[in-house]
Amino acid sequence: MSTAAAIYIGAYTIQMLIARLEGDSEPEIINEFTAYTRIGEDLEKNNLLSEKGMELASKALKEMHDIAQFHKVDQYRIVASGALRNAVNRASLFVQCNKEFGNFPHLLSNKDEARLHFAGTATKEFAALPMIVAYIGHYGVRIACGTMGGIDLVSEISVGPGTLNKKYLVDKQSVGFWGMRKIMNSLKEDFRGFSDDLTEWKKKVGFAPELFLVGPFPTAYVSLAMEMPVIDKDNIPAMPFTRRELVSISRKIASMSPAKRQNLPYLDQNMADNIAACSIIQRAIVEVCGMNEFRVSPNGLCMGVLKLLPTLLF
Repeated sequence: MSTAAAIYIGAYTIQMLIARLEGDSEPEIINEFTAYTRIGEDLEKNNLLSEKGMELASKALKEMHDIAQFHKVDQYRIVASGALRNAVNRASLFVQCNKEFGNFPHLLSNKDEARLHFAGTATKEFAALPMIVAYIGHYGVRIACGTMGGIDLVSEISVGPGTLNKKYLVDKQSVGFWGMRKIMNSLKEDFRGFSDDLTEWKKKVGFAPELFLVGPFPTAYVSLAMEMPVIDKDNIPAMPFTRRELVSISRKIASMSPAKRQNLPYLDQNMADNIAACSIIQRAIVEVCGMNEFRVSPNGLCMGVLKLLPTLLF
């Protein structure tokens, strides 16, 4: 038995998952940690990781290292989002990681991210069913489709809360019926290529798939839908959420002023600036997939890294 830590550096958050690993058993989660840095929030403007984000990231990495040492972690695997690929100053962040953990982060491709999210989400409970796993990142959506036996389809769509807000300023204004319709039509065009591939995949698998949404943004949706804060993964229910409820909540949030969104009950304030754009993208994913319900997975990329730790080649 060993104790391992998987650390994921994204454009919006840094996440760590610590677990005990033993044979082919599911990793036993010991502790988890999420820090909101927004380190890559301005990447599309200047290809630079933000100075404030770098400070928050440095603090978070030190805290994560202390936590990992407390739990006597003997294996580290650090990965970074492909969104950081064009950041001209990412080297200083990677050096900080190496200073803390003795490892430089591996820079993932977007499709690597999709595969790891799928691996982390797939459980024996759904072993016999086809699955669609969609991760909503700050600058893009990564989607993988398949079964426990393997992944059949991987897609990357360059639309996330960051890009949607840049195009439509969703975070700076309320969005009415016609504005929502315009955005939804635009998103469906963005997803057209994936939609065509998904239709063909569904014909091949022959069974209705389960749809899982993964990441901090879908987790924020759980808080709003359940009217309770998500303190840890045990707060995320196993039962599915309905498309009808998602449509209702997304309309409600989008129609609010930015000031009102800041005061939404049960919502982590780190998500407030992007929750409207996130809920609209979630709605687009569910509608494009043709699903009447979906689940929010408590696991994702870090769990995928831990599950595949013995076989990862990087």
